[in-house]
Amino acid sequence: MDNLRSILDTFSEEEKKALHAFVQRQKIRKNRKDLQLLELLQEETIYNGKELLLKLYPKTKNKVAYHALRRRLMQHFIDFITLSRSTDQTIEGTDIMGILSLCHYLFEVNLENIAWKYLKKAENQAQENEQYHLLNSIYNLALANTDNEFAPPFEYLLELRNQNKVFAEAEERAHIANCILKNKLAEAKREGKVLDFDTIMTQILEEWNLTQAVSERPRVRFNLLSIARNAVVAKKDYYNFEFFLRANYDELISDTMISEKNQYYRLSLLYMLAHVLYRNKKFKESLNYLDEFKSILESSSKNSKSYKTSFYSKFTLLTAANLAFTNEREKAIQLLENLLKKNKAILSTNDILNTHLNLVFYHFQKDNFKQAHKVLLDFGHSDAWVEKKMGKEWVVRKWLIEAVLQFELKNDDIARKIISKIKQKYASLLVQSNYQNSKPFLSLLEEYMRYPQRVTNADFLEKVEKVITFAETTQKEDLQEMAFYAWLKSKMQKRNYYETLLELAND
Repeated sequence: MDNLRSILDTFSEEEKKALHAFVQRQKIRKNRKDLQLLELLQEETIYNGKELLLKLYPKTKNKVAYHALRRRLMQHFIDFITLSRSTDQTIEGTDIMGILSLCHYLFEVNLENIAWKYLKKAENQAQENEQYHLLNSIYNLALANTDNEFAPPFEYLLELRNQNKVFAEAEERAHIANCILKNKLAEAKREGKVLDFDTIMTQILEEWNLTQAVSERPRVRFNLLSIARNAVVAKKDYYNFEFFLRANYDELISDTMISEKNQYYRLSLLYMLAHVLYRNKKFKESLNYLDEFKSILESSSKNSKSYKTSFYSKFTLLTAANLAFTNEREKAIQLLENLLKKNKAILSTNDILNTHLNLVFYHFQKDNFKQAHKVLLDFGHSDAWVEKKMGKEWVVRKWLIEAVLQFELKNDDIARKIISKIKQKYASLLVQSNYQNSKPFLSLLEEYMRYPQRVTNADFLEKVEKVITFAETTQKEDLQEMAFYAWLKSKMQKRNYYETLLELAND
């Protein structure tokens, strides 16, 4: 993969537009080679080095000029990312480092009065954001510049520095604990062990003397839980994680006075909990936590804009998903359509794709197959591009929805070709333990689509029930998989699909 393209693919559409303007910030002229290269890298077609060379220098095939051009564009990338991070207030520490650099300069040119003013500002921001290593740098700079009338007493600064060192060391231990937790979870996944979150977490916190830090600092707790959640999502082990997460959230709100600066972590844990409850089919309870989430989001005046950008799309998608499983399909559809119409500016590419796919599913639940197909056609990207953005599992889910949709639209051949394509292209994915139930189910789907009359056959019924029973009873049950099992089961029982789905989901 082209390094420039790999970096470019991490940008949102808005960031790509901003980058385009940034590249031509100094000289606006036509036929700029760096802009041409940038535009070629944004096309869905992936060009190799030789193809890019021919497109940019068709006559001369000048390799020296081409590589110089690539270096120039990479420098634009570096400058753009540096500027973006320094002006993005959500990147903790970047603003503080800028002020600290200014203070170094002001002390060097003997503007001590101004230097102390800005050093105090940097200290306040670092304390507010728990940037203890930056505070060390601030106090060290302060201690080195106490030989002027504007400086606080040396002993006072030394005491602040020593107090902060305790927090900085705890921060370093927390970082090591994060790494150990990540390694233990990866090891458990490799060896197929059940994840005992409570035991693993307690062991790490005691070993690294972080039990008190977790109680007093929500960020430490949040970072550890985020790592654990990533393992849960990968293994789909939501059942065991629910109790552990719920206990941690209860501890958070009982142990800590939730200040404005800690609301971000509370909202993040609330979302995690609501999502786990949804995955465990506790839809009404999930909606209750989402109501609490919404109240906090709306009452937080100081950071309302940044919180909305961070959470609003996830909140809306999860709310709609719960509504769809509580017989509120119309509300779910309306929520997502409004999200695309009124809030598209704050949506990432991932958010937009997830919203479209969920809309397809909700229209399908209503037997509104033509509308579902219309939304599916609105994706506007190739499957290769989507796979790169969303991953293989996401594309498999999209193709499965497309297959059953095409079958309902009487396009049987297209439906079977899609199933066959999934089995061929993603064979390596389907043999993994997380997907051990998917391959036999795909074969059943393929058989049903080829021979619909077999749906009442006793052998077919037995095979389907075996697959569906596994899905219903396993703790790793996936609601998204259940949606497809429900479709096949509804055909066997000659019942309405949505009624069958709700019955399975609420059993």
